[in-house]
Amino acid sequence: MATFEVGDEVRDREDRDPDAAVVVNTPPVKCRNWNAYRDDGGNQVSVADDNLGYDAAANVVVVAFKDELEGTGFDVEPGSPVKITDLNDAEVMSYAFPPWAAAENQGPRGRA
Repeated sequence: MATFEVGDEVRDREDRDPDAAVVVNTPPVKCRNWNAYRDDGGNQVSVADDNLGYDAAANVVVVAFKDELEGTGFDVEPGSPVKITDLNDAEVMSYAFPPWAAAENQGPRGRA
C-alpha cells in the first residue's frame, strides 16, 4: 500500500502532464466517506465514486498544487498537516485522492 506523509511531493499518475502537488493532510477518512464534489444533479460524489479503480476503504490523501501554495505563508512540513479550512479561507484549492492515484516524485522528499 502506498503511504504518504505531509510534505511529500506528488503528481497525479493518471494525468499526462501533471502539475507538482504537495501532500497537505492525511486525514483518517476513507475514500468512500470523503465527498469530492457534487454532480450536475446536486448529488454528492465521493472520492471512491470518482476513482472506481481504487480501494474505497483506503484513506484519502489531500494535496494542494505547489504553485497555488507559493506566497501563501503555508509551511508544509512533515508531521504538521495543514487544516483544510485554513486552505479554504486562503482560497487555496485542495484535492483528495486515493493513495494509489497520487504518484510520488523521485525528488529529495519523494520515496520510491
